[in-house]
Amino acid sequence: MMKKIALSLLLAAGFAGSASATTLGITTNVDNVFSIYVSTSDSALGNFVGSGTDWTHTYNFNTALTAGTTNYIHLVATNQGGPGGFLGAFTLDDSAFVFDNGTQNLLTNTTDWKQNTSGFGNAYSAAAGEGNLGTSPWFTVSGYGSSSPTWLWNYVSNSGNDFNTVYFTATVNSVPEPTSLALLGLGLFGLAAGRKRKQK
Repeated sequence: MMKKIALSLLLAAGFAGSASATTLGITTNVDNVFSIYVSTSDSALGNFVGSGTDWTHTYNFNTALTAGTTNYIHLVATNQGGPGGFLGAFTLDDSAFVFDNGTQNLLTNTTDWKQNTSGFGNAYSAAAGEGNLGTSPWFTVSGYGSSSPTWLWNYVSNSGNDFNTVYFTATVNSVPEPTSLALLGLGLFGLAAGRKRKQK
């Protein structure tokens, strides 16, 4: 009987809060060409979210995250001349997930974003900052309100003409729900109690 109750509690913990998916909101400008994905593995490209080819245009996308596991934002950017750059602001519409900064809001910065030029899942380094929103040569682009994201890129030279493709990644961490943790604890307690009774 105790095993059945424990199993029921564990199942309830697994399904708690699964009625609606968390939405990731994306605002971005990329110099020049980009595609963005969301993955449950940092070694896999993931599900396609959107793309663009005009850095002067501020792109907006929304996509659902996979519940109960770590998600990864993957952005592939290719520079086609002059300096390359990636600017962005990201939001979560509930508290089921947090970014690495512990909140539901993430700007492009040199702390929470990593990059390489060899592909997702390979060794990363911290993304290099080129200046905040408003810096030359992009100056001000629309869509960011009072926030001040940082233009990111991976320099391969100091010439300002970096014809390369950069792979950017940021982590979106799943937050266990308090009710799920409590039910899980009760379920494990019930299993332990059942085992002790058998041993007597």
